[in-house]
Amino acid sequence: MIPNNKLFCKKGDRMDQSVQKMIFWGVAAGVIAAIYQLSSIFSHKSAKSGKASSQYSLGLNYRDGKEEKKDVVKAYAWLDLAATQGHKGAIKARDKLLKKMKPEQVEAGIQLSTELSEEINSNTVAS
Repeated sequence: MIPNNKLFCKKGDRMDQSVQKMIFWGVAAGVIAAIYQLSSIFSHKSAKSGKASSQYSLGLNYRDGKEEKKDVVKAYAWLDLAATQGHKGAIKARDKLLKKMKPEQVEAGIQLSTELSEEINSNTVAS
């Protein structure tokens, strides 16, 4: 329950209380969206550092459309990077996803995986 705030409404004033609730939930939704955005930024940063578990998680996020917009090409690429490092969950998820993809999606996923791998390797060498 939202505490009564005299700046927004008087106690018992239903219309103003509903406006207050809309403001509260609007702000809350904005905060949640910002948290998801920050989470996405950190997920990408960790995955691009070469961490297989982060690549796997990011691949699942793209596959399922949870924290990222659903994208099977990006899902395949991130899962493939983690699978290449021997991540068992990524191997299983990548192979299962592969069976559902169209040939042009697979080709694009392989290309993206290659590009990401080169970017990760160049960042690792530069560090």
